[in-house]
Amino acid sequence: MTGRRQNRANLALLGAVLCTLAPGAALAAEAKGSATAEVVAPAQIVPLAYLRFGAFTRPTTAGTETVSTTGAVTGTGGMASNLSLAQSSGGRGAASFQLNGSAYRLFLVTLPGTTTISSGAATMQVSDFTSDAGTFGIGVLGALGQDTLNVGGTLNVSANQAPGNYSGTFTLTVYYL
Repeated sequence: MTGRRQNRANLALLGAVLCTLAPGAALAAEAKGSATAEVVAPAQIVPLAYLRFGAFTRPTTAGTETVSTTGAVTGTGGMASNLSLAQSSGGRGAASFQLNGSAYRLFLVTLPGTTTISSGAATMQVSDFTSDAGTFGIGVLGALGQDTLNVGGTLNVSANQAPGNYSGTFTLTVYYL
């Protein structure tokens, strides 16, 4: 036998001898433990409104149009003076989502870096997504397990951008904390 195996065998033998020499000397104790669990409602995201950059005339120089989470609109470059065109119903505005889950549950929102919207072969890039989820994208669901999340972004428009109706998608992810 190896030294380690021999030591184990000796300890087992010693334990058996002590139990026979002092019957009843071993004491036992019992305790009751507790077990708990929390089942949370699954996170659900319901789109309420699209991110809308509205209608504008073709700029002669490149620029950007930014829609904030409150729906405020600003422009730079060729878009700075190109935001006065009358809008159809729906006009410009932030995207809006209803978050559903368990009451008072913390959540974390992650947004894309960029996405592309297109009209046929013509494209524009949407970047600089923002949300009103709070510092670092962390928010809390209300007493009914709901919150409304607004998302804004910046549309990058090229000089002489091709006319058309542009559309695309973006993905946001909500994690329970």
